[in-house]
Amino acid sequence: MNPTVYVIDDDAGIQEVLDWLLTSVGLEVRPFSNAQDFIKVINSDISQGIQSGCILLDVRMPVMSGLELQQVLLENSIMIPVIFITGHGDVPMAVNALKLGAFDFVQKPFNNQQLLDTVLKAIRASEDILARESRVRDKELKLSVLTARESDVYSLLVLGYSNKGISKELDVGTKTIETHRANIIKKLNVRDLSELMAIELVDKIEPEVSL
Repeated sequence: MNPTVYVIDDDAGIQEVLDWLLTSVGLEVRPFSNAQDFIKVINSDISQGIQSGCILLDVRMPVMSGLELQQVLLENSIMIPVIFITGHGDVPMAVNALKLGAFDFVQKPFNNQQLLDTVLKAIRASEDILARESRVRDKELKLSVLTARESDVYSLLVLGYSNKGISKELDVGTKTIETHRANIIKKLNVRDLSELMAIELVDKIEPEVSL
């Protein structure tokens, strides 16, 4: 599935221009004239497993502004990169949106190539987000086989505690900790502590920076 760009703008002319520009480079475009209609479909799209994309969002719209929609996205942990489209007078608001986590903002009238570059960067960022979420799910699935006590031991192992240190921390015998450690190694199908650490760090991998 091609990356999806959600265009939310009440200006039909802007929508038409953006649709032409984005589809010309193979992107799928889903236009909305207001934030409310977008909200109705985004949760469905997420549940169906959208691949990657971003949101092009006008700052000023009737009923619900772009900034208000951004707040709704934040409250619902919808982590799709947002690029605000602003007029000159909206720049202070756009700067505030950046502080709240917006990916970028583009001023009208926009340069087509600069807008495309920003959209493509946002899509790469969304792919990084999706990849990290996938790693987190895989990690949680792997760790779900551990018992509550084994999870306690695992948490201390990956923090660098020795068997003796874990024994003292959990107030149980060293032999018991050794047994738990052996069970953890077996259940997680790893050979040693370094491979155990790799499981713990997999969701903390920083994405490569594309210039």
